[in-house]
Amino acid sequence: MSVTTKISRISHAEQTRRQDLIQRDFFAELMKIHIRLIGHIQQFLQNFRQSW
Repeated sequence: MSVTTKISRISHAEQTRRQDLIQRDFFAELMKIHIRLIGHIQQFLQNFRQSW
């Protein structure tokens, strides 16, 4: 196995790992937004029921 194939394999693994981290961060942010949104909707519904 040549040095270049070793390097490209390492960089590929590194790229995959970075993509995984980026995706995980993205989903974490998405979940935060999702939870916040649900909280707002519940609050809105409670206020809506109280005003009736």
